[in-house]
Amino acid sequence: MHFNPLFSMKKLLFSAILALGFAGTAQAQVIYSYWGYNDNPRLDLTAVSTGSAWDSSNPVLTAGGTGNNAESGFFTETNNGNAFTDFGGTSQPAGGMVTWAADSRTSGATSNSTGNFFQLSLTMTNLEDLSLTYQLRRAQLGSGNTLMSGTSLVEYSLDGGTNWTSTGLSNSYSGSGYQDYSLDFSSVNAIEGQSNVLLRINLADVESAANATNIANSRLDNLQITATVIPEPSTFALLASCLGLGLVMSRRRRTP
Repeated sequence: MHFNPLFSMKKLLFSAILALGFAGTAQAQVIYSYWGYNDNPRLDLTAVSTGSAWDSSNPVLTAGGTGNNAESGFFTETNNGNAFTDFGGTSQPAGGMVTWAADSRTSGATSNSTGNFFQLSLTMTNLEDLSLTYQLRRAQLGSGNTLMSGTSLVEYSLDGGTNWTSTGLSNSYSGSGYQDYSLDFSSVNAIEGQSNVLLRINLADVESAANATNIANSRLDNLQITATVIPEPSTFALLASCLGLGLVMSRRRRTP
């Protein structure tokens, strides 16, 4: 049987191209979770290889804030949310949301919500290029109230919250009604590949003057995170093997 080195080399090169294609597919594979506070408040939609996928207990979203009377501070609502389209292109209905409120109408005293934040606990094992999007609505209703001001401070912790490090990322809030905001963590290399990551977005205080005629609040809704799956080392090993064999066959063909 005649051995055709050219044909064999073509097959090997074709295999290398296929391997390269698989590598590109793996590298582009994205997983995501969202919190819309509607009938399905959290959903993981993309199945990936074992060890890379988020599951029902990961990530976890928490939030907090402390009020100085019974009408202020952090709580969740079952309505007044905003509809949105998730990463997979599915339209999600309006539901509830997270609220930080300051309301002095009942007590008559100055009302504040301080220490406001929302936080994600997640694993980044085999993941990189984390991105976060969310909607925030600031409300200043009636006289004597102040819109939540300024810029959020974004931090991360790798030891369960004992020590926090600034990410260098921030969002400046403007306007009223629901506004879209995003945070790209791809430059925060310290969190990539880590099994225990906390991300905290600290918000400014919400304030209401004594005897204000209405409520001041800030509302969070439709938070979504995405991350890219890091290709398995075996994918690159296969690619290197195929390319190496193709090179060997090419040299053999040129040898007299």
